[in-house]
Amino acid sequence: MDPRYYKPLNRVERSISYVVLAFTALACIIFFCLLNRTHVHGWLNFSRRKPVLLLPNHTTMIDSFLVEVFAGFPWALVRPGMLAYHPAAAENFFSHPVLAWFSRMWRCIPVNHTRKDPTAMRLMATVLATNPLVVFPAGTRSRDGSVGRGRPGVGRLILDTQPVVVPVYIAGMGAVLPIGKRVPRLFKRLDIYFACPIDFSAHECSSNDRDTSRKIIDRVMDEICRMQEAHLARRPAAPCSPRPSFSLARLRRFGGRGE
Repeated sequence: MDPRYYKPLNRVERSISYVVLAFTALACIIFFCLLNRTHVHGWLNFSRRKPVLLLPNHTTMIDSFLVEVFAGFPWALVRPGMLAYHPAAAENFFSHPVLAWFSRMWRCIPVNHTRKDPTAMRLMATVLATNPLVVFPAGTRSRDGSVGRGRPGVGRLILDTQPVVVPVYIAGMGAVLPIGKRVPRLFKRLDIYFACPIDFSAHECSSNDRDTSRKIIDRVMDEICRMQEAHLARRPAAPCSPRPSFSLARLRRFGGRGE
């Protein structure tokens, strides 16, 4: 990670970031729920009381906004500090001064995708100690909607930090923002699935080698593939929670709460 891309927020910038995040969360709810139809499954599968590592599949540049807003919904609307940090390609989000400023306010962590970036990995490990974090385990966006192979570096991050690990599957984002398009489309159906947390405590004392990291990330990718298969079969993955999902209609019916 090039050090010029990232500077820690000072006290004034943290206050500004709070306001930017609050407006961003509201804008995302309007875009994903009112201008599109988003259905969230497994919303109550994990606790928001401690930092969580959310690992979704990756199809568009705005996937992280969908995941972090609904992972913290509805608390994120009144406590935007609960919104997750997430890595972003430095060459896309930090190349222009104005966009770089907004990216810092949005809690983006600059990552160099053209080579290994140990500095960014150390920063993510530091952030994950006290904050939720969204990381795309496959690294790059999928052009055909398939779930790619996970990167061992994410497995090592899990092994080093032992966070609450929640695989996430997103369906429909490719129709909202197709590859090569800059303007999102409206009135599309989106589905986001939160799996039950995966317990990797058995690996806590394991040697920190590539094989162990590979086994960990393969377990995550298997769960994402399971949710994808269940979605394609029109049978949502079995939730841990008795109240697994919500949609805009349910929110209206129950006064803005889950089912």
